[in-house]
Amino acid sequence: MNEGQMETVISGSFRKYLAEIKKVVQSFGEAGITVLAPNVGEGAVNPDEEFIVLAEDDPTKPERKLEMEFLEKIRKASFLYVADVGGYVGRSAATEMAFARLNNVPVLTAEPIESFSSDIDSAALRYLRHTVKDVLPVSEIKRERELKE
Repeated sequence: MNEGQMETVISGSFRKYLAEIKKVVQSFGEAGITVLAPNVGEGAVNPDEEFIVLAEDDPTKPERKLEMEFLEKIRKASFLYVADVGGYVGRSAATEMAFARLNNVPVLTAEPIESFSSDIDSAALRYLRHTVKDVLPVSEIKRERELKE
């Protein structure tokens, strides 16, 4: 990371909310914050499947390898941003939140968390709720930049 350059990784349901995640990526770019992942330029190649593969991903890589690369980018990020549309956090985003916390990467959410995937253990839910450092609505991302100018 360049000195003073903020970098983020955006987590969320790529299957359900890819259009919203694209807006988040654009907002961070306009605010001068580098998005390490995802690269959502051309969208998903398999939009109806459980694990989303983006057009910019290497289609020959196994899903596990793609996820491990995503996690490594979280480790390098200044913060993880969870695009929890409607306050919902799914299984993958919850895993990524826990990974960020374990690697001392701050976690911000777009909205206060209202619900998690039903297959997440209650003890894990308590931990994950305490993982979030702050809420930064998507509409406020650009404003942060405007205040600095």
